[in-house]
Amino acid sequence: MPADNEIEQLYIDLLDRMTLAGWLKSYARAQGKGYHLIWTEDGNLKINFIKTVAERSNLCFNDRMPFVFDTVAHGDPLPSYAEPFDIDPDIAKAWRECSTQLNIRGNPDLLHLLAQVALKLAPDQDTRTVSP
Repeated sequence: MPADNEIEQLYIDLLDRMTLAGWLKSYARAQGKGYHLIWTEDGNLKINFIKTVAERSNLCFNDRMPFVFDTVAHGDPLPSYAEPFDIDPDIAKAWRECSTQLNIRGNPDLLHLLAQVALKLAPDQDTRTVSP
């Protein structure tokens, strides 16, 4: 597991990628309170898709699951520690689009962090989003 400062850098890397991809309008770190994210409408849809997949596929069961899911979604060979499973083709396609848009395909740390962000920081139905 990366050290705290490495985790902080991974967060910044992922949030920068989300901003560049148009998922976030902006973000800021509040001292002692974590991150404040301002989602775009497109980002709201995509991160809630990721959240639904993470919940239904138990992606946070361990830190390898998002990487394994990404591997299966892209049709790549599974690592030796993973058991094969199937993903609905439409879900796999949407996942591929998200991971490709963020340029995190095959990156275990950023894929794990994406699932964590989706579960913890995705806007709920009462959250207002902004258009880009």
